[in-house]
This record gives sequence, C-alpha cells and structure tokens, in this order.
Amino acid sequence: MTKRLLGLLLVVFATVIVLPTFATKTKAAKIEEYNLGDTMTYAERNWDNGRGLCAQFVNECLSYGGLDLSGMRVKDLYNELLAKEYGTSYKLTLTNGKSGSIRMSDNEGKVKKGDPIFFVCNVCGEFEHVVLCNGANSDGYVQDYAHNKAHNGKKRTYTYGHCGSDNWTIYSISIDNGDTLKTPEVKSITGTAKGVEVKWDAVKFADSYNVYRKQPGGKWTTFKAVKGTSYTDTTAQNGKTYIYTVRACNEKTMSGFKPSAEFKFVDKIKFISISATTKGVKLQWSKNTAATSYYLYRSVDGGKWARYATIKGNTKTTYTDTKVESGKTYRYRVRGVSGSSVGAYDSTGVGISYLKTPALKSIQNTKDGISVKWNSVQGATGYRVYRRAEADKGWTYLGVIKGTTYNDKKVQNEVVYTYTVRAVLKNSLSAFESGITLRHIKTPEITSIVSVEKGLSLEWETVEGVSGYYLYRKAPDEKSWTRIATVRNGNEYVDKNVEEGVEYTYTVKAFFDKTVSAYNKDGVTHKFLRKNENELDCVEADDDSDDID
Repeated sequence: MTKRLLGLLLVVFATVIVLPTFATKTKAAKIEEYNLGDTMTYAERNWDNGRGLCAQFVNECLSYGGLDLSGMRVKDLYNELLAKEYGTSYKLTLTNGKSGSIRMSDNEGKVKKGDPIFFVCNVCGEFEHVVLCNGANSDGYVQDYAHNKAHNGKKRTYTYGHCGSDNWTIYSISIDNGDTLKTPEVKSITGTAKGVEVKWDAVKFADSYNVYRKQPGGKWTTFKAVKGTSYTDTTAQNGKTYIYTVRACNEKTMSGFKPSAEFKFVDKIKFISISATTKGVKLQWSKNTAATSYYLYRSVDGGKWARYATIKGNTKTTYTDTKVESGKTYRYRVRGVSGSSVGAYDSTGVGISYLKTPALKSIQNTKDGISVKWNSVQGATGYRVYRRAEADKGWTYLGVIKGTTYNDKKVQNEVVYTYTVRAVLKNSLSAFESGITLRHIKTPEITSIVSVEKGLSLEWETVEGVSGYYLYRKAPDEKSWTRIATVRNGNEYVDKNVEEGVEYTYTVKAFFDKTVSAYNKDGVTHKFLRKNENELDCVEADDDSDDID
C-alpha cells in the first residue's frame, strides 16, 4: 500500500513538473495598449487545456491580452478588474428573468467580445462561474469561451442548475481599451444665443469626436470634429428640427453612435422694453413664430436665475411681474418653448431697479405758490416732480428733490395745475400716478382796518376769478381762528361784534367752489376805539396762533 501511494505521488509530482505554464507576456501592458486579438487568440487555443478552473482561464486570457491581473477566484477577479479600473460592471438582462440565455439586443452597450461574464448564484449569494464573451451568433445570442463546463466559443452563454435552482444574477465587466471605444451618449441639447449646443460624456481613449446632424427623414451630415465634449451648431435655423449624434474617435478606431431625440431650435427672444408700472415690472418682447409658449426666468439682486412663469401660446408677448419689492434689482430672461425643446436666451437679460410709485398725499395753496406732498418710497434716493397746466399738452419737469414735499412758486392765479412724482434710484424711475390737481388762488391781504361807530371796518385785496372770501377773527384770549363771515360780493366787511378797547386779529381766505387760497397766518391786528375811527393799527399776531380750516 505504501509503495503504491508513493508511486502515485511520484507520478503526480512528475506530471506537475512537466506541465507547461500558460504563456504570459514578460511585462503587462498599460490598459491603452490592451490587445483584444491576443486575448481571443489565447482563449481559442486554451479553452480545453484542462488546467485550472474558470477564473484562472479567464485571468490567463486577459493577462495575455495585456492586463495586469492576479485574482484566481471568480469574486477576486471581478473585484480586481474594477479596482484597477480596467472596465465597467453592468447587470445583464436574461431571456427568462433570472435564467436562460443572453441576447445582445437586450444588453446594448453592456457586453462585447472579450468581456468577462460573471455568474452570481441567487440561492447561496456567491460568485460561482466566469466565462469570456465571444460576441454573438447569427440569432443575436451571446457565445462564450468557458474552461470548466468547457465551451469552444461557439456555444450560447446560458445559466445552469446550481444549489438545486436555476437562479442567477449575471454581470459583465466591459473592458475599456483603445480598440473598442464606447458609444458616446448625448447628454444635453440646448438652444443658446449662438445656436444649438450639444454636450456628451467623455469616452475613455477617445482623441476626438465627430459630430453629425440631420433633419427627421434626412441623411446624416458630418458636421464637425472636436476635441472636447461639447459643440455649438451656429448654423441652426429658427423653427427647424434637428437630430444630433456623436462618434468617439482615435487613431485605431471609431465608436458606434446613438441618435439623440429630436430638437426644434427656437432662436433667442428679443426684448422690446422693461418698465416700472403701478402694479409691478412690465416686460415686452418680440414674438417668435417657432415657439408654442414662453418661459420667463428671474434673478433678484444678482442671485441665481430661476424659472418664474410660463406664458402659454406665442401671441401674448407681455408680462407684468407683480411680486416685486421697492428698492430691489430684478433681471429677466425669456425663452421660447416648442414641445420638449427649450429655446435660446440672452445670457444678460434685461434689468431694472424697481421703485414703488409714490403715493400723492396732499396738495394745497400756499401764500407764495402750491405745495405738493407724497409718501416716501423704499430704496429711492430722490424724486422727480412734474407739472401740467390745463393748456399744456404734456408734463413739464420741475426738478429732483430729496424730500417728500415740493413748493411750486411759479404759479399764476386762476390757473388749474396737475402734479405727479416719480421715485429715482440711479438710472431707474418709478411709474407715476395720473396726478393731483388744484386751482391756484392768490392769498388776499387785508389792506385796511378802521374803527367806525358800529364796529371795525375791514377791506382786503380783490382776487380775480374767485367766488368769495372767508373772514376769520381771533380775540386776545383765543388761540384758534373763528370764521366770522362769508363775503360773496365785494371785498369789505364791518365786524359789529366787538368790544371797546379790545384788540382783534383778522385774516382772509379767497375761495372758488371747494378750493380755497392760503391765508396770512400772522393776520392783521386792530384795537376797537370809537373815538379813533380813522386809525389803522396793524400788529403781528401771536406766534402761537393755530392754522384755520
């Protein structure tokens, strides 16, 4: 027994000694120099050499092609390929869910000739098998070279019963190399102010990219070879629909291509005007016949752009943004839209520093003109004041002031004036109200007060164009004025309700309809003395005197 065992061991030892090691290259090449032909040649010659298990066989094939590998177990080989970034892992689709064969058409871009295919058992959860893809047969099914369960490269890749169940998840690792360039995916197509911008993902080992364009139903035209991953088609025409595709290229080969979705080019929208109104910011732009609607974008105080509104149809070319705040700066862009195609836009857009319309508070006659008041506006650095007389066809600009009150001294009696105000911030102006109107009435001055037998006789200036006068009086112990008479005819009055030796102060307002003039706040003072009927005694009124209604 001992001699027999010893003899058997010697035979085994001798067998191991004489078996040739698998052919390897002395130095593993870089991934860029990986040679698919060498890999497949080794697989064809060694698929049934009977040495090692499935992982060792696939390892030897890929190493002969130029990959630096050491993993001899299925899972180790899978992880090492990914760790060294030799390829990309994809989960493959099987013809029967988790069993069956693999169709190339169901796994486009995920597996190709020379890629290892890994089997993971869904029952035990382990990597159990690996084969080398040999492309597809005439029916479109993936074929493989497999070492244990030997396949000669002409047999379909299929699942088999394991752990008592035909239940697998199958992965490929698509090897990246200079002989097989991946098909670029068009990532985005965008309308810009210069034309249609096409972007795609970079493809490993590509030196350049050929860009192609066609119209639906037309033929492809080689449009441009570029080094980067984007290209702008400046010849695109407004309203026309295009399809784009890209092929990766290097000195050895050219990738496949995948057409993009259809894209209708909608040219840049031109703004006509932007202005502040009493309701907000009003925009107007030119109509684009290629658009079916418009997207409005807004940026506030230099912040990020955001899509703000959708205007349906292409005939409405105005929009008023009512959600604005006084003192803030707004910029706008408009893009034409047709289906899923979004058109070009002006990168800078149009902008305005919005100011709220000043609210006119009051207008009144003063002793030397007309006074206008308004509410202050957030963000305004000043206010422009405008005036229009009844006979004027347009507004007259009166100047810019810092405050919220303006006294117009260049007015004429009997003339009706309308005033309005616009807030100012640098080059931006607010909208303005229709205005506030007042008839200017000159302030009448008392010219004579004399004591007569019946009281104090007063006379004042005649004001042209008025309906009459209001006469006011204030006794020494009174702080406010009391209206004592309304005189509609003439310009004189005798105050009979006076007492001997008492000083009275008088003032007068002229009126026309409901409009009144200003008045002399100091008034004219006179003491009632029957013995000095012809004396005129005028003194200043008390500084504490109140305004009168």
